[in-house]
Amino acid sequence: MVMFDSLNRHLLPPYGADWTHAPNFRRLAERTVTYDTCYAGSMPCMPARREFHTGRHNFLHRGWGPLEPFDDSMPEILKRLGVYTHLVSDHQHYWEDGGATYHGRYNSREFFRGQEGDAWKGQVADPDIPDSPRATRGDLWRQDWVNRQYLDTEAEQPQTLTFDAGLDFGTLLFDLAADPHQEKPVSDTGVELRMARLLVERLRADDAPADQYARLGLPYTPEEVTEDHLLVEVQRERAEAGRQPASRSDEFTEGVLNLRTPLADLLAEPAAADAIRRTVPGLLTVRGGFTLLQIAAFTGYPARPQLAALADELARLFPASDHHPSHDGEPSR
Repeated sequence: MVMFDSLNRHLLPPYGADWTHAPNFRRLAERTVTYDTCYAGSMPCMPARREFHTGRHNFLHRGWGPLEPFDDSMPEILKRLGVYTHLVSDHQHYWEDGGATYHGRYNSREFFRGQEGDAWKGQVADPDIPDSPRATRGDLWRQDWVNRQYLDTEAEQPQTLTFDAGLDFGTLLFDLAADPHQEKPVSDTGVELRMARLLVERLRADDAPADQYARLGLPYTPEEVTEDHLLVEVQRERAEAGRQPASRSDEFTEGVLNLRTPLADLLAEPAAADAIRRTVPGLLTVRGGFTLLQIAAFTGYPARPQLAALADELARLFPASDHHPSHDGEPSR
């Protein structure tokens, strides 16, 4: 069994992607069963693996975590029945606190090191890390740059392709039979109501805790689900915004302070904070190292016209020809 995170089936020859050069997938398909209507339950890594092991939807009652003591694991059942199971992986989360207990269900396992922030190579001195607007720069960020020094060729990479994260920003409904690429959202109150009631039935069948119902905004019994609980129409504007390509920095005017400057640094400058208050109200409560471009990509707000207006205002206030110091005395980028 081969597991790939973030690999869309429409990019594979067995599912009609004749333009993709993937001879190994072609050979694999000739020797295996190809499923046409098999859908993921939980998308994140460890919840999805729990579903593979147990056949039970993880997202209905818990988040990211290990196998539970009461779980029946498919590889472990095979092992008990005399079928030898061996795991090979570059997925370090199997070996982390909170994600562990999966790999131990196999007869044996092999781990290829170095992906992401895997605690692999030791280095006391800080690595040479280039400037970046990345919001989070914790231990994983540092360790990743340590690891990269030892992964300088494609042959040494534990993962050679990186996929852009999908945009969230609302609830969408698709007819997968008529629209397998999910390009034309459906607005059908009757269908959405039926799906919401089926979800509540499944939550009840899997003994989902009360906070799952609260998170989804659904009542405890299917009969209580009404049109007031539906989201497609309510979130249509947000969903449409989420389907638009994320804004890029090269689309906007840039001064010394710009849309790539961390929001916390912008808010430390009174003139920039005033421009944000006037142009994109509501962002003054946001903290952390996120930039306005990142916030817009994650949430759909500010919209592109607001970003353009704010970029122009920042360029006027802090023109690139000036050497305007930031609040800590260093030039802002």
